[in-house]
Amino acid sequence: MAKMSCQTTNKCQVSNTMAKIELPFPPTITATDIVNRRKPSKIKSKSPNAFLIYRKAFLDQLSNSKHNLKMTDVSKLVSTYWKNEPENVKEEYRKIAAQV
Repeated sequence: MAKMSCQTTNKCQVSNTMAKIELPFPPTITATDIVNRRKPSKIKSKSPNAFLIYRKAFLDQLSNSKHNLKMTDVSKLVSTYWKNEPENVKEEYRKIAAQV
């Protein structure tokens, strides 16, 4: 399992041979970004929760940093990151979810 270290800047990294990912804080993803990316048929469906928004931001960061990981590995990483995030980081994603 990957080791997690969250710095005082609220940027987290996973230390292993697969990936070192830093998520920006405060989050750069907004409620408007999420709504605008949805297909028209999905606009009235249930909005994503804080974890799903966090996962989307994580995937965006992976894409920007040119990491090529299997989705099963990504899911494990995201889960580990989320569990180790401080409450203030999670709260920011909850606020975005409430706005969506």
